[in-house]
Amino acid sequence: MDTSCRRAGDFQIGTVNTDPEIGEIAGPQLVYPLSNARFALNAANARWGSLYDALYGTDAIPGIASGGYDAARGAEAIAWGRKFLDDAVPLLGVSWAEVDGIGAGPRLRVSVDGNKVVLKEAGAYAGYRGMADAPEAVLLRHNGLHIELSFNAATPVAKQDRCGISDIVLEAALTAISDCEDSVAAVDGPDKALVYRNWLGLMKGDLEAEVAKGGKTFTRKLHGGRSYVAPDGSGFALKGASLAAGADRRPLDEDAGGARQR
Repeated sequence: MDTSCRRAGDFQIGTVNTDPEIGEIAGPQLVYPLSNARFALNAANARWGSLYDALYGTDAIPGIASGGYDAARGAEAIAWGRKFLDDAVPLLGVSWAEVDGIGAGPRLRVSVDGNKVVLKEAGAYAGYRGMADAPEAVLLRHNGLHIELSFNAATPVAKQDRCGISDIVLEAALTAISDCEDSVAAVDGPDKALVYRNWLGLMKGDLEAEVAKGGKTFTRKLHGGRSYVAPDGSGFALKGASLAAGADRRPLDEDAGGARQR
């Protein structure tokens, strides 16, 4: 038998009907036990997260916050956020720390001491929410991931910020593995019924969990989509939750000599 083969020329292969979170965008992925509804909701809702909360409430910034709002610590979070914006979505010739005015519309309108400045890459502006002259949010984009500048004048952070930004919200965990095999072992009937019930709640979007925190109890739910206006005036929405993927084990297969994962 002739087993030789000729060398093929250059070629490409690909898949179809693949979610962009899997096939196109690189981003964080979480793993959580599907048996815990609260963990499932936390993972799904981690699609978007507050940069200021992550800085202010952790040791990413040295020290411990005082009681109430700590303005000095808030200023450190704001400064850190400006440096992040300079790296991810830089302006041409100036720093985000110098910006004192932000507006939206067909183009992002940024000003420093009354002078207009522009993004280094115009394509980094993705849209806004609310009124163009006084937006609730401005949406930016870096490497396929989104950055939302939020504006809420009633918050202590916005009052302290020179252009009224109340938060920088990042698109974070794009995908989450719903685990039934390592962090939890779902092998008997009740365990499987529990994880499948939580999975169904994720798929239908109605999963809820009662959470006790700080002496109070509240209901945690899945976050909905986030709506914006594109630069061309059309409306669009971004997913509010991480893409869920399942991981479990089939019963042991004696012929295969072990467990087969799917």
